[in-house]
Amino acid sequence: MGEDGYERAATDDELARIRNKEIGFVFQTFNLLARATSLHNVELPLIYNGTPAAARIERAKESLASVGLERADHVVLVSPNSAVQKRGKSLVAGTISTTFSPVGHAGAADSGVALAAVLDQAEPGQTILVLSAADGCDALVLRTTDLLPSRRQPVAVDAQLKAGQPVPYARYLTWRGMLDREPPRRPEPDRPAAPPSARAGEWKFSFSGSQCTECGFVQLPPARVCHRCGAVDQMSPARLADTLGTVATFTVDRLAYSPSPPLVDAVVNFDGGGRYALEVADADPDRLAVGSRVELTFRRLFTAGGVHNYFWKAQVLLWPVTGSLIGWRSSAWAVPRSGSTGASRLRTC
Repeated sequence: MGEDGYERAATDDELARIRNKEIGFVFQTFNLLARATSLHNVELPLIYNGTPAAARIERAKESLASVGLERADHVVLVSPNSAVQKRGKSLVAGTISTTFSPVGHAGAADSGVALAAVLDQAEPGQTILVLSAADGCDALVLRTTDLLPSRRQPVAVDAQLKAGQPVPYARYLTWRGMLDREPPRRPEPDRPAAPPSARAGEWKFSFSGSQCTECGFVQLPPARVCHRCGAVDQMSPARLADTLGTVATFTVDRLAYSPSPPLVDAVVNFDGGGRYALEVADADPDRLAVGSRVELTFRRLFTAGGVHNYFWKAQVLLWPVTGSLIGWRSSAWAVPRSGSTGASRLRTC
């Protein structure tokens, strides 16, 4: 209402005063200043409305403390510079833990691996500050929810590291493409082509066989004619990529090519039916035996003509870890493999 008694629209200055004094600020992602601390971001609206310095800092600290962001419960600090880690631990310590990458510097995966290790230990309702210091510094604050216990990865990062195998330096350089090693004196495998891969897509990429609807026999690879009862075209798809199996027999070939020699081939009997011969990933002949439980993992078989060929390999389930056996997916770790589990598995090849 104007002085003359007539209604009129508020001016921009009047609207700004109303927003400042009566409404306040609504914080969204694009309102936050990346160059400012969380305390300064919260303090900023109080600067605009003229609150004295001492009072606004106190109110900003109270606001952060009320939502649990004054100090994080867990701090994860990753950096390729060891000096940053040593100095950072004294500057940004968490109330419960301050940790670094458990595998040394892993490049782009460093933050994810370190976060996965902390999530193995964190409890619901706790805050996690992830700091990645390289050319600059990125910070991410997370709060765990009540779903965390049911969505943990089935095997902790620490257990996976203890179950790992030493990798010879020459093999590591070969995997990284920094060392060319003489291939076996055998004909080079044919370069994989897209059309055959597309035609056998269900078999190649999801390890889907066929199950006879007459007798229930599982064929690997898929077939039109049942090997047991002879029924023709009486098949239904049978996806076995997530099915565990048992080693029926195996052989060790030290002459055949493998990205991770020696080449170990195993005949696997799958739970619920189906048998197939597969290469064993991360193979250690001394740890493999008839009766070993295995799961499937999608790995590189070979490279020909500059084209990688991938297929499924078997990976041993039980590994000796600190005097006990840890199963990747034994009954004690029965968690479905899906994007919702947040699982992060370390692979060596």
